[in-house]
Amino acid sequence: MTPLLKGLGRVTALALAMGLSGSALAANGPRNVLIFVADGLRSAVVDKDTAPALAAVRDEGVDFRNSHALYPTITTPNAAAIATGHRLGDTGDFGNVLYIGRPFGPPYGSPVAPLEDDVILGLMNDRFGGNYLNQTSLLQAARDKGFNTAAIGKLGPTAIQDVTSREGTGAIIIDDATGYPGGEGVGLSRELAKAIEAAGLGRMTPDRGLNSSPGAYNMPGVQVANVEQQDWFVAVAAKVLLPRFKASEKPFVMVFWSRDPDGTQHNEGDSLNALAPGINGRTSLAAIRNASNDLQALRQALTDLGLDKTTDVIVTADHGFSVNSRQSATSAAAKLRFPDVVPGYLPPGFLAIDLAKALKLGLFDANGFPIATGEGFYPKRGGSILAADAAKPKVVVVGNGGSDLIYLANPDDRTLAARVVAALTAEDYIGAIFVNDRPRRRRRVPPDGRHRLGRNSRDAAALDRGEFPQLFHRLRRPRNLRRRDRGYRSATGPRHPWLLRPSGHSQLHGRHRTEFQARIPRPGAGGQRGYRADCRPPARPGPGRGRQGRGPSARRGAGRRWQGSGWRDPHYAFPTRGERLCHRARLAGGGRYAVFRRRRHAGPNDRIGGRRAP
Repeated sequence: MTPLLKGLGRVTALALAMGLSGSALAANGPRNVLIFVADGLRSAVVDKDTAPALAAVRDEGVDFRNSHALYPTITTPNAAAIATGHRLGDTGDFGNVLYIGRPFGPPYGSPVAPLEDDVILGLMNDRFGGNYLNQTSLLQAARDKGFNTAAIGKLGPTAIQDVTSREGTGAIIIDDATGYPGGEGVGLSRELAKAIEAAGLGRMTPDRGLNSSPGAYNMPGVQVANVEQQDWFVAVAAKVLLPRFKASEKPFVMVFWSRDPDGTQHNEGDSLNALAPGINGRTSLAAIRNASNDLQALRQALTDLGLDKTTDVIVTADHGFSVNSRQSATSAAAKLRFPDVVPGYLPPGFLAIDLAKALKLGLFDANGFPIATGEGFYPKRGGSILAADAAKPKVVVVGNGGSDLIYLANPDDRTLAARVVAALTAEDYIGAIFVNDRPRRRRRVPPDGRHRLGRNSRDAAALDRGEFPQLFHRLRRPRNLRRRDRGYRSATGPRHPWLLRPSGHSQLHGRHRTEFQARIPRPGAGGQRGYRADCRPPARPGPGRGRQGRGPSARRGAGRRWQGSGWRDPHYAFPTRGERLCHRARLAGGGRYAVFRRRRHAGPNDRIGGRRAP
C-alpha cells in the first residue's frame, strides 16, 4: 500500500491520484486508488494520540503541509473540486446552498437549492444541461478507462463525486439516503443490494441517531460521534465493494467521505453558549478518532484482500474548522428578541435581517413569505429575499455557515452594490468581502433551452440560469480566544484573522477574478481601513510610472514603478523585490483601497507608507 497524505490540496489530490495511476500503469500495470476525505478535519490536530491511523499515513507517506481549501471553505464547493479538479469558476458550485432563480417544480417551491441532497442534485442536473458541474469527474474518467468506481459516505458530497451517476448506472453511490423508500437516494442495482444484505448488513443506511441533534439555546448538542452510521459504510466497503472489485480483476477508484469530524463538530454539545472548549472538546476529539478508525479499517481490509501492495491511499479534507462568536455590538438583529435565541446573540439569518434594515427593504423567506422579525421570527430556510415585493427581488441572501452568498437581481446595479458593501463593512462580524464586478457578457440562449452553472452562465437572464453570486463574505474569527480554541488556521490559509489568503498566485490573479476585502488598521483613518485585492493580473514594473511610495522598500526600488497601475495613494508604497504585489482597486461605486498580497513573511525593513508592514 502506498500511503499519501492528509493535507493534500483539493486539485492536487486529483492530479496526484491520476498521475500515480498513470505512471504505475506504465511500469507495473494498473493500480487502485482510495481517496479518504475526512470532512472538516484540521490537519494540526492530528497526532498519534488523537488520530493514530491518520498520523500513520502522514508519517509513512507524503505530507503536503501547505495545502488549502477553496473559498468558501465549506463542503460542496470543495467536493466539486475534489471530484473534478476544477475551481469554482468552472463548476459553479459556490456553496452548500445556491440561489437558482426559477424555483424547481412541486414539492420544491423555493428558488434556493440545498446541494447536500440527492434529489436536488438530480434536479440541478436537469436544470443545467445534464451535469450541473459541467466538468468530467475523476470517477467518470476512471470508469471510461475500465476502472471500477464507487463513492461512499456523507450525503451530498458523495454523489457529487460522480454527479451524473443515477439510478444504479455509472459509479456506485452509497450515502445516507441509500435504500430508503421514495427514491430519495441514488439507486443501487438489485444485485448489489442483495450482496449488501447477504453480508449481514441492512439494505438501508442507518441514521445518525444521537449524533444528529444540534441542541438548542438552552440544551447542549450531541455528545457522541457518528459511529454507527460510519461503521455501516466501512462494512459495506470492506465486505462488499472491495471483494467485488478484486473478483472483477479490474483496478478501482473509490472515494470514502467520512462525515466525521464535521457533523459532530457542528453539533457538539461540549460548549453550550461558549466558545471553549468548542471543537477541541471531548465529543469533537471522539469524532476525529472515529474518522481515524474508519481509515484504519479500510486499510486493514485492503491488507486482508491482498490489495494493499497495489493501492495508493490519499487522505485529505474538504475544509478545516473554526469557531464563530454569536455576539455583535453593531448588528440590529442582535438587538431583537427571539424565543429560541439567547438575548443579545445573533439569530439565524442575522445578515439578511441587518441588510434588509440597512437597505430599507422588506424581508421574505425563500418561498416568498414575509418574515416579521419584530414578532420573534427569523429566516429559517437557508435563503432570504430582500425586496418591496417578493416576486421582484432586489437582493437574495443565501446562508452558508460562516459565509453568505449575496445575489443582486440586477448585477449591473453598482449603486445597490455599493450600498450593500457599505452596510456589510459597518458590521463588526464581517471578516472579508468578495465582489464579482465583471461586466456581464450576453450569450445566445442554447437551442435546447438548457444552461449550465460556472463560466457558461454569463447571459442576459443569468439569475434564471445559475448566476455567480455578486458578493459573498466570511465571518470574522473571534478575538481574545486561545489559538487552540479558535481551531487551526482556517483551511483558506492565513494565521492572521484579518487576512484571507487564496491558495496560490494563479487563484488570486488568474482568469477567475475574485475580489477580496478585509479590514486592517490604516494610519490616520481613525479606525479601520478596507483591504481589497482586485484580481486583474498586475502590470510589470517599469520606469517613470505611478507615484513613488515611502520607506525602505520604496527607496530600494527607486526608479521602478508599477506600470499602468494608476496608483495615487501616498500612504502606500510598492515593494519591488517580490514580497508583495500591489495595484489599484476600487469598490463598486468608487473608493480607494490599499492593495497587496503577502508572498513571503515581511522582513524587518519592509514598510508601507512609512509604517512597518503588518
